[in-house]
Amino acid sequence: MRTVDHGPEDVRSEISMSMHIQQRLRQRGVKEDDLALVCDVGETFSDGYMMTKRAVSEEISRLKAEIQRLEKLKGVMVIEQRNTLVTVYRPNHTKCRLVLEHGKSISRKHKECSYAP
Repeated sequence: MRTVDHGPEDVRSEISMSMHIQQRLRQRGVKEDDLALVCDVGETFSDGYMMTKRAVSEEISRLKAEIQRLEKLKGVMVIEQRNTLVTVYRPNHTKCRLVLEHGKSISRKHKECSYAP
């Protein structure tokens, strides 16, 4: 028996997957990640989850809003010193170029801002 994580990240839970569903996933071309998405985004019913048109529309709207936020924040720089966020600004073109070319940039993959509202 395997498990799949689903639910909001702060209340993530583990549900076991039977051999039957593992076989059906393979037969029907559904990936485990897709299964988790249906459980996370789909509507909850008494016996399971269903990716309804409404659930899909709501998730697409949420993702579009997230994309708009990302676009709005493009170029914003947050300055951190000794684990404290000290300022935020939009650097001009020259400053942006200098930071990108010569700054002590650390890849997003290696350092994440630990601030969470």
